[in-house]
Amino acid sequence: MKTSWKKLLTTAGAALLCGALLTGCLGGGGGADGAPVDDKGIGPEAPKEAVAQLKFGDKEALLYEYKGVPPLPEFEGINSNLAVTKDAIYGLSQKEDMYYLKRIAVRDGAVTAVEDVALAENRPLASDGTNIYYVSDVMKFEIACFDKKSVSRFTVQDVNAVRPVLGSKNAYMSSDFVSFSGVLFGEISKEGVKDVKSVLPADEFKKLSSRNDEKNETNDVLMCADKDGFYISTLAGHGSKNREDWTMPLHMYGPTGKKIRTFECNEGIPKETQKIPIRERHAIATRDYIVFYARGVMRVFNKKDGKYVADINLIVDKKALSPMMVTTDGANHIYFIDEYTKNRIYRIDL
Repeated sequence: MKTSWKKLLTTAGAALLCGALLTGCLGGGGGADGAPVDDKGIGPEAPKEAVAQLKFGDKEALLYEYKGVPPLPEFEGINSNLAVTKDAIYGLSQKEDMYYLKRIAVRDGAVTAVEDVALAENRPLASDGTNIYYVSDVMKFEIACFDKKSVSRFTVQDVNAVRPVLGSKNAYMSSDFVSFSGVLFGEISKEGVKDVKSVLPADEFKKLSSRNDEKNETNDVLMCADKDGFYISTLAGHGSKNREDWTMPLHMYGPTGKKIRTFECNEGIPKETQKIPIRERHAIATRDYIVFYARGVMRVFNKKDGKYVADINLIVDKKALSPMMVTTDGANHIYFIDEYTKNRIYRIDL
């Protein structure tokens, strides 16, 4: 029997074209300076009780919600994402035309405080397990680092996105689009970035964006990175002007810039499984999985072999959750807010 998502998904045609929620995925890795990564990840403890037990293939995925005092602010999810450390969750909140980095302190799975850190640009956040990196000035390519005590700033030419490898000193970096800057790699700290080198030239995607045939791909964004490499999301037109023919693949590259495989949300799935109208950049890599997400559903693939694993119905109290500002913690834990409430933080353990 086919699983129908049509009652869950209300994605309009325009959203299929320009839903631009950037995720920040930070995978596992072992290193000298970063926070150690184990099966628990580097994020805060889960709340004491799950709000739902969701079917995940032949097992269950536990869904939690972070609550506490004071109440959470509304988060801004366009172009940004959450980031986590052992004792906090970070996100951007908007007031008038300004964006502020917020620190949500968490102890024993409960929110204990909400703190303003600094002004920030509406760009991705990232964690190396200890420090939080964010863009403080887009035009100057200025990156800021918050180490829980103070903010330091430095510039990296052409860089507006930083994707650290958890548990290590290293990070992958790019401009807003990979076709502008390529993908860079270097050692990062609050003092700045050193030993920067190119691991993927800008021409790799610049050539694809200029094509007018079935190989055309645009909107190439560095989504995340981990010990296995880095991940780039694109909009693939397949030579068609019909939006229904467009797809939003996630390309996985090894540390040296060699492509490993491409994941497509609606390919390699069982015949009886309904296709999902996914938006751009609605994908994340955890330790073991690639996860595409839309309103009411997560679709999970095995990262190692690319095979479909299962769909997860994101239904709580008969309401469909719509993930945005998605991040992970180096394990198979995914943190997100609901697009329609904006002030509720969830975590799902796969």
